[in-house]
Amino acid sequence: QPLAGLLSDRFGRRPLLLFFGLGFALLCVPLLRLLTGSFVSLLLVSCAGMVLLTGFTSISAAVNAEVFPARVRAAGIGFPYSLTVALFGGTAPYVGTLFKEWGRAGLFPWYVAVLCLVSSAVYLRLPETAHRPLER
Repeated sequence: QPLAGLLSDRFGRRPLLLFFGLGFALLCVPLLRLLTGSFVSLLLVSCAGMVLLTGFTSISAAVNAEVFPARVRAAGIGFPYSLTVALFGGTAPYVGTLFKEWGRAGLFPWYVAVLCLVSSAVYLRLPETAHRPLER
Protein backbone atom coordinates (compact mmCIF):
# COMPACT_ATOMS: atom_id res chain seq x y z
CA GLN A 1 0.00 0.00 0.00
CA PRO A 2 2.80 2.50 0.55
CA LEU A 3 3.80 2.10 -3.11
CA ALA A 4 0.33 3.04 -4.35
CA GLY A 5 0.29 5.96 -1.92
CA LEU A 6 3.62 7.20 -3.27
CA LEU A 7 2.41 6.79 -6.85
CA SER A 8 -0.79 8.69 -6.11
CA ASP A 9 1.19 11.53 -4.53
CA ARG A 10 3.39 11.70 -7.61
CA PHE A 11 0.89 11.13 -10.44
CA GLY A 12 -2.42 11.97 -8.80
CA ARG A 13 -5.33 10.08 -7.31
CA ARG A 14 -7.53 9.93 -10.38
CA PRO A 15 -4.99 8.26 -12.72
CA LEU A 16 -4.39 5.50 -10.17
CA LEU A 17 -8.11 4.97 -9.55
CA LEU A 18 -8.59 4.72 -13.31
CA PHE A 19 -5.66 2.33 -13.67
CA PHE A 20 -6.89 -0.03 -10.97
CA GLY A 21 -10.57 0.31 -11.95
CA LEU A 22 -9.81 -0.49 -15.58
CA GLY A 23 -7.42 -3.21 -14.44
CA PHE A 24 -10.26 -4.85 -12.55
CA ALA A 25 -12.58 -4.46 -15.54
CA LEU A 26 -10.09 -5.94 -18.00
CA LEU A 27 -8.81 -8.75 -15.80
CA CYS A 28 -12.02 -9.72 -14.04
CA VAL A 29 -13.30 -12.15 -16.67
CA PRO A 30 -9.96 -13.87 -17.38
CA LEU A 31 -9.12 -14.16 -13.68
CA LEU A 32 -12.50 -15.57 -12.68
CA ARG A 33 -12.34 -18.06 -15.55
CA LEU A 34 -8.99 -19.28 -14.23
CA LEU A 35 -10.71 -20.57 -11.10
CA THR A 36 -10.79 -24.32 -11.59
CA GLY A 37 -11.28 -25.43 -8.01
CA SER A 38 -7.61 -26.21 -7.48
CA PHE A 39 -5.58 -24.60 -4.73
CA VAL A 40 -3.08 -23.19 -7.23
CA SER A 41 -5.76 -21.45 -9.32
CA LEU A 42 -7.34 -20.02 -6.17
CA LEU A 43 -3.96 -18.78 -4.96
CA LEU A 44 -3.02 -17.15 -8.28
CA VAL A 45 -6.39 -15.46 -8.76
CA SER A 46 -6.47 -14.30 -5.14
CA CYS A 47 -2.97 -12.82 -5.37
CA ALA A 48 -3.71 -11.01 -8.64
CA GLY A 49 -6.97 -9.67 -7.25
CA MET A 50 -5.31 -8.52 -4.05
CA VAL A 51 -2.66 -6.57 -5.97
CA LEU A 52 -5.41 -4.66 -7.77
CA LEU A 53 -7.50 -4.28 -4.63
CA THR A 54 -4.56 -3.08 -2.55
CA GLY A 55 -3.68 -0.43 -5.10
CA PHE A 56 -7.26 0.80 -5.10
CA THR A 57 -7.99 0.71 -1.37
CA SER A 58 -4.69 2.28 -0.38
CA ILE A 59 -5.71 5.58 -1.95
CA SER A 60 -9.51 5.51 -1.64
CA ALA A 61 -9.51 6.90 1.92
CA ALA A 62 -7.38 9.85 0.83
CA VAL A 63 -9.68 10.51 -2.12
CA ASN A 64 -12.76 10.34 0.09
CA ALA A 65 -11.29 12.79 2.58
CA GLU A 66 -10.11 15.19 -0.12
CA VAL A 67 -13.32 15.33 -2.16
CA PHE A 68 -15.58 16.67 0.62
CA PRO A 69 -15.15 19.64 2.95
CA ALA A 70 -15.05 18.75 6.66
CA ARG A 71 -18.60 19.96 7.42
CA VAL A 72 -20.17 17.32 5.13
CA ARG A 73 -17.35 14.78 4.91
CA ALA A 74 -18.96 12.02 7.01
CA ALA A 75 -22.29 12.16 5.16
CA GLY A 76 -20.63 12.76 1.79
CA ILE A 77 -18.52 9.63 2.17
CA GLY A 78 -20.83 7.43 4.24
CA PHE A 79 -24.09 7.68 2.34
CA PRO A 80 -22.86 6.97 -1.21
CA TYR A 81 -20.47 4.28 0.02
CA SER A 82 -23.18 2.49 2.02
CA LEU A 83 -25.67 2.77 -0.83
CA THR A 84 -23.34 1.30 -3.44
CA VAL A 85 -22.17 -1.49 -1.14
CA ALA A 86 -25.79 -2.39 -0.36
CA LEU A 87 -26.96 -2.22 -3.97
CA PHE A 88 -24.04 -3.87 -5.72
CA GLY A 89 -21.87 -5.64 -3.15
CA GLY A 90 -24.81 -6.88 -1.13
CA THR A 91 -26.69 -8.15 -4.15
CA ALA A 92 -23.72 -9.73 -5.94
CA PRO A 93 -24.26 -13.20 -4.43
CA TYR A 94 -27.91 -13.08 -5.50
CA VAL A 95 -27.03 -11.99 -9.02
CA GLY A 96 -24.44 -14.76 -9.25
CA THR A 97 -26.97 -17.32 -8.00
CA LEU A 98 -29.58 -16.02 -10.43
CA PHE A 99 -27.19 -16.38 -13.37
CA LYS A 100 -26.36 -19.90 -12.21
CA GLU A 101 -30.06 -20.85 -11.92
CA TRP A 102 -30.61 -19.54 -15.46
CA GLY A 103 -27.74 -21.74 -16.64
CA ARG A 104 -25.68 -18.63 -17.44
CA ALA A 105 -23.09 -18.66 -14.63
CA GLY A 106 -20.47 -17.43 -17.12
CA LEU A 107 -22.22 -14.05 -17.24
CA PHE A 108 -21.34 -13.20 -13.65
CA PRO A 109 -17.71 -12.17 -14.37
CA TRP A 110 -19.05 -9.91 -17.13
CA TYR A 111 -21.51 -8.36 -14.67
CA VAL A 112 -18.62 -7.58 -12.33
CA ALA A 113 -16.53 -6.20 -15.21
CA VAL A 114 -19.36 -3.86 -16.25
CA LEU A 115 -19.65 -2.56 -12.69
CA CYS A 116 -15.89 -1.90 -12.71
CA LEU A 117 -16.29 0.06 -15.95
CA VAL A 118 -19.10 2.12 -14.41
CA SER A 119 -16.83 2.90 -11.46
CA SER A 120 -14.08 3.93 -13.87
CA ALA A 121 -16.51 6.27 -15.63
CA VAL A 122 -17.18 7.90 -12.26
CA TYR A 123 -13.44 8.30 -11.69
CA LEU A 124 -13.20 10.21 -14.98
CA ARG A 125 -15.49 12.86 -13.52
CA LEU A 126 -13.74 12.94 -10.16
CA PRO A 127 -11.70 16.08 -9.54
CA GLU A 128 -7.98 15.56 -9.03
CA THR A 129 -7.27 16.20 -5.36
CA ALA A 130 -3.65 15.10 -4.91
CA HIS A 131 -1.95 18.47 -4.95
CA ARG A 132 -4.53 20.78 -3.46
CA PRO A 133 -4.95 21.65 0.22
CA LEU A 134 -7.54 19.74 2.23
CA GLU A 135 -10.70 21.79 2.75
CA ARG A 136 -11.66 22.26 6.38
